[in-house]
Amino acid sequence: MLDATANHFVITAPRSKAGRVAEAAATLGTVVSGPHRGEEARGGDLAVVVQLNTTPCEAAARLVDTELAQYATRALWIHDVFDDEAAAATACAGLVNAHDVARLRVWPPSVADIIRGALQHAGVVLISGEKTGVTRIIDAVFASQRWHTHVWSPTEAPQLLHWRGRPAFDELRAGRTGSRAYHKLDELLRSGAVQLRPDSVCVDVGASPGGWSARLSEESPEGIVVAIDPGELTLTPMPSTIIHLKRRAEHAGAAVQDILKDRGCCTSAIHWVFCDANAPPDVAARLALPFCGPDTEGVVISLKKFAPNRTLHESDVAACLAAMRDAGFGKHSIVHLMANGTDERTLIATR
Repeated sequence: MLDATANHFVITAPRSKAGRVAEAAATLGTVVSGPHRGEEARGGDLAVVVQLNTTPCEAAARLVDTELAQYATRALWIHDVFDDEAAAATACAGLVNAHDVARLRVWPPSVADIIRGALQHAGVVLISGEKTGVTRIIDAVFASQRWHTHVWSPTEAPQLLHWRGRPAFDELRAGRTGSRAYHKLDELLRSGAVQLRPDSVCVDVGASPGGWSARLSEESPEGIVVAIDPGELTLTPMPSTIIHLKRRAEHAGAAVQDILKDRGCCTSAIHWVFCDANAPPDVAARLALPFCGPDTEGVVISLKKFAPNRTLHESDVAACLAAMRDAGFGKHSIVHLMANGTDERTLIATR
């Protein structure tokens, strides 16, 4: 249990950066627990709990001067510990006056509705977003089956409200697709396992509803993303760098070449090919590899289960890897992302 007489920060970060964040957080105080994983069905940030050795205001000011500013996503201030959301909400309500304007910040996002409902039941009026006039901040964290909360004034540590590290998953997908695909590729790119240039030319095979294409367009804002799928892309608005070919991958080769010519690109200058198609690993490889040229740096494929009673069919994966080697992509890395399904892995194949 946390020391009830001390102030704590809960600092969140992507899974791949949580270790670095824990090291950097040690400059603010003592790392007492974590990284914790949120109880979420799909990808999300991990959290590190830090007992401060300085005032929260001083610690918040120092956030921008450490590696936390580069890797962390949020910092929440907690103090009190409760066994259930009702007790936490009642205690918070006792610290919020009738004239106060309260804003709630929660980690992990999956429990936001639970604590919000409990607070409203306790009589707390909450506003959404970052509207002006906020007089009370309620930070709530659910970790190790307990609620950790604190009610504070924005004047006590204003940096916690205005400082933003790397954008959180919910912020990244704002205005984009809510599909799990977005989170898979986002986690992969943020880990550094796949590195694109601002002007990379990418092909996204099996693109619908558009999660991977959306994330690629963000990573390469000056590049081109050719999204291939007979289904619709549910992106609003549609990024100008995405070109949707509404056809099957097997019939898209000539059209992709025409697109590259129209954009003034060499027809062989496809830097990366991505495939999240709903197909067995060996079939996904056959769909993706025809778009690779001599300048293609790598291929990313979702390896999905298409055999009963097994995590992945070994022969399908072996056939996929063999096809990659035959095409010149002999370096393989298979990872299990937090946003991957239980019976799904992600393959990165490079030269």
